[in-house]
Amino acid sequence: MTEGTPIARTAREFLALHGHCLPEMIDLLAGVKAGTKVFHLIEGVAAGSLSDRQIMRGFDTILAALDLRHVGDSSRLQTALFSESDPGSDIVHDICAMTEAVAALISQLRMSGAQVLA
Repeated sequence: MTEGTPIARTAREFLALHGHCLPEMIDLLAGVKAGTKVFHLIEGVAAGSLSDRQIMRGFDTILAALDLRHVGDSSRLQTALFSESDPGSDIVHDICAMTEAVAALISQLRMSGAQVLA
């Protein structure tokens, strides 16, 4: 469906490099159900079966989990899951690096989408 769009191509390239670790990070921060959704996003992007809108929404969801915006809200699963992590562990460092990479990707995807619409 979206195999050849700039958004799909850029997302596919990003996931080829980083997709192997995203489900695990999201499992850790948002639970297994969220990690499964990320896995389906990765599969959908690889298969070219997702619309640009679905791809963007998927990466927005990933960023929301990675950037820890809900940590501190005691009613959120993310707070409980993250509190089990050692702040000095490699995975926390990796999560911070991935947060920056996904935020940069989203900016790039939005620019790609704007160029297509122009």
